[in-house]
Amino acid sequence: MVTSTIETFGQIDIVVNNAGAIIVSISTLSNFVGRLSFGVIYDKFGSYIALMINLIMTISALLLMTVATNMPFFIFCIIMLGFSFGGLLVVFPPLTSQTFGPKNLGMNYAIVFLGYSGGAFVGPRIASYFKETTGPFTTAYISAAILTAIGIVLVGLILYMNKKKQQSQDSVN
Repeated sequence: MVTSTIETFGQIDIVVNNAGAIIVSISTLSNFVGRLSFGVIYDKFGSYIALMINLIMTISALLLMTVATNMPFFIFCIIMLGFSFGGLLVVFPPLTSQTFGPKNLGMNYAIVFLGYSGGAFVGPRIASYFKETTGPFTTAYISAAILTAIGIVLVGLILYMNKKKQQSQDSVN
């Protein structure tokens, strides 16, 4: 949702004139840095913790965007979103391999990536709908934050289930 409409967000919500290319460039650079950084975060903390950090950063940036009223603060939010978005694309492939095994990784990741593709298709349409019906993109940010919160709950549930499974295996051994 954000990637395809980032320039529009700034122009409408902050009234940024002629800064669209700069905003897109900042987002792209932070995406690059996020990819590198989340590789390190993944290696240091593991897959689910890296994903949780990523989702928490995303929800924070989305909620902060609802109150962004000036260019520097808006750019800070864009940096956070770009950083976490880049990290997502680093965390998902090895997490897919960890979850389903390395056999058929290409096909399994392609199936997992369908969620991203679906979001890339539906997200901008949702943002446009909210823009047309409510004015600013605030409702779109909040809706995306709610979906991200659901993701956080699901990752927490998976962590909990994995911990219980590990405890039961340890007690058997």
